[in-house]
Amino acid sequence: MATPEIWKAFSAHYSFAPRSDAAQARCMNCHTTPPQHNDFGKLVKATMSKQGTPGKLTPDVLQSIEAVDSDRDGWTNGDEARAGFNPGDAKSHPPGQPRSKAPVVPHSSPELVPRHTFHPVIVHFPIALFIFGAFLEFLGKFRRDDVVRNVAFWNLVFGGLATLAAIPTGFIAAFRLGYPLTPGTPVFLHLALGIGAAALMLAVLFWRRTGLVTKPAYWILLAVTALAVGAAGHFGGQLVYG
Repeated sequence: MATPEIWKAFSAHYSFAPRSDAAQARCMNCHTTPPQHNDFGKLVKATMSKQGTPGKLTPDVLQSIEAVDSDRDGWTNGDEARAGFNPGDAKSHPPGQPRSKAPVVPHSSPELVPRHTFHPVIVHFPIALFIFGAFLEFLGKFRRDDVVRNVAFWNLVFGGLATLAAIPTGFIAAFRLGYPLTPGTPVFLHLALGIGAAALMLAVLFWRRTGLVTKPAYWILLAVTALAVGAAGHFGGQLVYG
């Protein structure tokens, strides 16, 4: 979720001076060692999901957590950020004594099963295996090499089987992260492409299993399916990286 747009929105909202702590820290305002978050970053992430804007940092999100002291240094997130200090670092705060005692958000414990439900890891398997299998299938046809074609077949099979885990975890991740599954949203497009690509993958495997692959229609379907798989992965990547 750490996209360049998040940093741009954060720095634009508070208009940091170029040499301020917050400007120098950049991503470290929210992170310790990326992708790990400090307590301020955890609060920002949780608030984005709660307000229905996962991955998008809005002024409303920042304003709603300004009265909290995430780093436990006695200064509120808002006081620190407006003064150009890092609200995620207890050593970075305005000089002097804090004006008021700010409420503290408890440290959150690590999740055994993260809210993305391992979907970003699992989804790489159908994408990589199927696209590589399609490449080998065309290579084997061009070289008239049955060994390459056999390796291609098993890549296609395991790529198709991996969708049985990728699609359910995608839906679970969308619900747990608070993404709205409404037509026109990026996550809806990603899931729709993923389901469509999975259906095409099954069609390719069925056709390939019959052995009737001499017709041009099979090769056109294989190419279209590989493009659909790549498109689903592309829009999924945009959800994470922007």
